[in-house]
Amino acid sequence: MKSVATENHAEEIRNLYEQGKREEALEYAIGVYADSGEGFEEVRDWAAKADTAERLTILALALCASHDYKGAKKTANRGIKASEEEVRDSVQQGLAAGILRGLERIVEDYGEAVGVKANNHHTYLVRGEAKAGLGDTKGAIADYDKAIKIKEDFCWAYNSRGEAKVKLGKRKEAIADFGEAIKYKADCYPAYYNRGLERYEIGMKEEAIADFGKAIEFRPDHYLAYFDRSCAQYDLGRYGEAEADCDKVIEIKDDYYQAYCNRGNARNKLGKTEEAVADFDRALELRKDYPTAYFNRGNMKYWQGKYQEAIADYDKALSLRRKDSKAYYSRATSKYFLGRYNEAISDYNKAIRFKTDYYQAYHDRGLAKQLLGRNEDAITDYGKAIKYKPDFRSAYGSRGKAKLSLGMYEEAIADYDKMLEIEADYIAYFHRGYAKGLAGKGEEAMADYDKALELKPDLWQAYNNRGDARSKQGRYEEAITDFDKAIEAHGENPMAYCNRGNAKLELGRYNEAIGDYDKAIGYNPENYLAYDGRAKAKEKLGMTEEAKADYGKALELNPKTKEVDGKSEEDSDE
Repeated sequence: MKSVATENHAEEIRNLYEQGKREEALEYAIGVYADSGEGFEEVRDWAAKADTAERLTILALALCASHDYKGAKKTANRGIKASEEEVRDSVQQGLAAGILRGLERIVEDYGEAVGVKANNHHTYLVRGEAKAGLGDTKGAIADYDKAIKIKEDFCWAYNSRGEAKVKLGKRKEAIADFGEAIKYKADCYPAYYNRGLERYEIGMKEEAIADFGKAIEFRPDHYLAYFDRSCAQYDLGRYGEAEADCDKVIEIKDDYYQAYCNRGNARNKLGKTEEAVADFDRALELRKDYPTAYFNRGNMKYWQGKYQEAIADYDKALSLRRKDSKAYYSRATSKYFLGRYNEAISDYNKAIRFKTDYYQAYHDRGLAKQLLGRNEDAITDYGKAIKYKPDFRSAYGSRGKAKLSLGMYEEAIADYDKMLEIEADYIAYFHRGYAKGLAGKGEEAMADYDKALELKPDLWQAYNNRGDARSKQGRYEEAITDFDKAIEAHGENPMAYCNRGNAKLELGRYNEAIGDYDKAIGYNPENYLAYDGRAKAKEKLGMTEEAKADYGKALELNPKTKEVDGKSEEDSDE
């Protein structure tokens, strides 16, 4: 039943009881316990002189508050026994009076006795709390059931039964119980809070936010409700609202380190980098062994491109939480971007060890292996990623590239087909076109480049590759138009200039071809194909010595100079 801290209300409980308002005293005590159980020290001292079922119940509550659940259970049992004795006493008094005054008084007194019996719903509730504290969840539920049977509208019993059902994994039933508690007590903020927690866990983020809001409405200093609402707001991308909720948490409880960590995450998303760092630092000041803060600060540094600093934070997180698959994965990715591929693979291995279905780790390990030339191993990893996530487009795309490297053109095309089946975008059309070109399917390749350009008209690589395919068909004028488009979309483009030079060379436009080769060499002085093409153009123009010089340069750059295709596979990876 516990929620947030409150003051010591011992005097109020005592006054109500001594005024003969025992039912009110019990209700008040239960409400105080529902807040946090704090402030019961004086209550325990007073209630220790228990002489009634109500006072025993209050004592049992006080013992629960101090985590003496065995003592609480024993005391609650005494309370239940005392209430039963009160029933028997009332019945006996009624029978005695009946002998003297007739049946009417017997019925009247027996009714009073039943009323006394009904009042022990509080005691069953408290015994349930004691059993819950001792780990006897099913026994606790049995007591809450009894309390509800005695008093159908007993909101606290519904709330506590809901908490017990959460422990048993019966989340839907728990949510229903919290709803019943709210039905019978509209301002039962612990029930709103508890229902919000469970709704959050099953992905009902908006409903959870509404519940946390109601808890705050009835208890404005409920810092846990603010905190959990901030988590839901963050998950929905409402980073400003998440930050504001964390502000409230810190205003109420300035040593709540988790709030600093959450606010740091929100501020990072809002671009408040320095403030985010300060929040993570503050969280670590409050709790030096807080792995989540190290992990989150590491993530922030990762997104800033500060990979070495990120690795240092992931190291700290892993020293505190050694089986954290996400931290291993993130450290691996930082090492990947530093070019430390073997170290990255080692960390991906550990991430997978602790989370065997970690499809993203399989995929990224494949990328690292591919960069080390281990294409077969990479293909295996991409297959694992697809096994655990059949609609993982990136894995199909990456596997397609690895297969192209091994000359497995048809298999690569099949992977790009799968990408398009999941989602038809320019990336998949472009890569499939490239694969079809390598497989000698020029017309189909051009059709795919056409589709890619429909979806992304400034995709210079598609213009370049379509131009190359048209050149191979002798359609030089159309090819030149494509190379023009490629250069228009991406001016510093040595490949497109070289390819356009080749097309012009075929058309006998030697001076224009030389101009294009000059441009290609200007952007990439190591472009041996441009030197070779320029040599041919100069030779056609009778510039023999200059042609020899260009041939010599081409051979210097690549002793095995030979004709290769002029296609590009450059594109954003997926």
